[in-house]
Amino acid sequence: MNIYDIAREAGVSISTVSRVINNKSRVSQKTIEKVRRVMEENNYSPSPVARGLVNKSLKTIGIVTVDIRGQHYASLAYNILEELNTLGYNCLFCNAGYTEETQERNIRMMAQNCIDGVIFIGSTFQTDFMKEMITQYISQLPVIMVNSNLDLPNTYSILCDDQKGLEACVDFLTEHGHKHICYMARKTMTASGERKMKGYMRALEAAKLKPRIIKGENSIEGGRRMMEAALKQYRDTTAYIFEHDIQAVGGMNILLTQKIRVPEDVEVITYNDSYLSMAVTPHLTCVNNKLQQIGTSAARVLHEVLEGGEGAKTTIYSPVLLERDSTRSEAE
Repeated sequence: MNIYDIAREAGVSISTVSRVINNKSRVSQKTIEKVRRVMEENNYSPSPVARGLVNKSLKTIGIVTVDIRGQHYASLAYNILEELNTLGYNCLFCNAGYTEETQERNIRMMAQNCIDGVIFIGSTFQTDFMKEMITQYISQLPVIMVNSNLDLPNTYSILCDDQKGLEACVDFLTEHGHKHICYMARKTMTASGERKMKGYMRALEAAKLKPRIIKGENSIEGGRRMMEAALKQYRDTTAYIFEHDIQAVGGMNILLTQKIRVPEDVEVITYNDSYLSMAVTPHLTCVNNKLQQIGTSAARVLHEVLEGGEGAKTTIYSPVLLERDSTRSEAE
């Protein structure tokens, strides 16, 4: 039985049933009792659609990422979903892809559904094209940008200070006496990647060291190839910083086959603090970029805005360097 059946049996309109469900005024006590009696007799449990007819809200949030297969995106999505569910929201998940065509199609689909707000996951969305899409299709909705920033009305940003994170990595390694520090970066540069690169370059400049940069795919195989290239191009490198954990796993494979000891011969630091950082031996020293806090904050800021609050326009979390076994315990 649905809301239409309840309305028909009670002899009222569906909007009246929805008002009763949502405890709205403008319904007489007699009508309320009649509708509730029909609901009880039929064991009727109101659906989100029934509740939303009067509120004009289905308590549904759109969550958009480029590629849910990525462990980083998946972890953020999980944290956001958990908090939104706690706050009483349903979620419509969308894997938008990397092309403008697929992104526009999926954002248009979001706009055609009865959603209350949208959360975009990933710095890949920090583009002029995405700015145009949000303005064209969902400008009336509150939008949360996770790990990216767009200067738009009704748009809020939750970020990790990735520049600070890379600066911390370089400072840590220079304190250990390293002068040849190689940065293993993602080939396709994102806004987050640009912040990390800026941090690496700024910290090296402060230490009066020359940059060593190898770029590759964001995969285990990409990490292998990057390390092979680094060993050929910068053989005297004594420390490596990987932009992503998955690359570091591949890089560690090559160091192992080349019988290069970690951390005795070289020290290794990675970024993100995913489970992959603990999947190799030795366990990897890494930067924790506060995924759980960022995901929770994204959901809460959106909830605050939907409840009529202002919401923080920009929230920035400071990353933390976690020392494990791929770096020496004390500076030498």
